[in-house]
Amino acid sequence: MLGPGDSFGTLTRVDHCGETAVAMIDSCVISIPVRAIRSVLERHPKVAMAAFDELAERLEQSYQALEQLSVGRADQRVAAVLLSLAEKLGRPGGGRIELPIPLSRADLGAIARIAPESASRALGRLHAAGAVDFGRQWTSIVDQALLHEIAQS
Repeated sequence: MLGPGDSFGTLTRVDHCGETAVAMIDSCVISIPVRAIRSVLERHPKVAMAAFDELAERLEQSYQALEQLSVGRADQRVAAVLLSLAEKLGRPGGGRIELPIPLSRADLGAIARIAPESASRALGRLHAAGAVDFGRQWTSIVDQALLHEIAQS
């Protein structure tokens, strides 16, 4: 899940190999040829180090996500996804954190790597526990500490 200013994709040695993304809201995507990026990295060590730091951070996030997805129950996975979205995109207001994206149960399930039905049931349990509130096209975190506790349990 990406927010404003985030990048995706990888530097690859083969120009035609790439990654795909799905925009949930209107977005502007800029593609930069690999050869142009490599040229900048070769000429500017500070930029190369910043790219290295970004890749190291992505790797760490990938390890954390893999661990969560491999051992977490549906409630834990959904809670972790919602916390991640809140950190990246959340808008605090009225004692809640609003997620400003239309997040369907299918989307939530895809991000958490569970079936949409499992995501829907998990979201219902999180709502019953008082951690989240949601409607047809909106989601808000009511109790971030509780949601964190569920994600870590």
